[in-house]
Amino acid sequence: TVALTQTRGRGFELKSALVDKLRSAVDEYRNVYVFRFDNMRTNPFKQIRNDWQEDGRFFLGKNKVMQVALGRTPEDEYSDDLHRLSRHLSGSVGILATSRATPQVYEYFENYSRPDYARSGFIATQTFQVAAGPLPQFVGTMVDTLRNLGLPVDLNNGTVELRTDYTVCQEGDELTPEQAKLLTHFDVKMANFTVRMVAAYVDG
Repeated sequence: TVALTQTRGRGFELKSALVDKLRSAVDEYRNVYVFRFDNMRTNPFKQIRNDWQEDGRFFLGKNKVMQVALGRTPEDEYSDDLHRLSRHLSGSVGILATSRATPQVYEYFENYSRPDYARSGFIATQTFQVAAGPLPQFVGTMVDTLRNLGLPVDLNNGTVELRTDYTVCQEGDELTPEQAKLLTHFDVKMANFTVRMVAAYVDG
């Protein structure tokens, strides 16, 4: 039995439960994969879970706890050679345990990408400018909100108008909360939620 010597403290029971559930999935399913994700979004990931609910389980948690579950060395690994996956458990990663054939797994995730709105701290992938003039997509009650976000707007005869050309962001900018909200208001999606497989433990 591997002790959670480096994960004790608050939440210890939850961590132990993760270890138990992950090891149970290893027993139940033939193959185990480590996947890496960028720009995690809740709703798209829920859809992925739904697509795999019949023959797979996903795990997102503390990487160190998942390493304990799999084993870090040949001496403490839960199953033969399973410790080799642990070296890939760093950064924004998770685990998929499934009985689907490997080609099906890679085919599903190979081109998986869902555009979404960028959040604060995201590095802008493009320069986005708005030309002076009417902004018919906004109602009059939005004026104060837009002004608070830095957009120089007025309300003329019920129409929201931009007083001057305005650059919301430039390519390479680290987005502020205000820039991110403006991009959302203008329906500009710079982020892409992606999932890609980086390592596999295949039974047979």
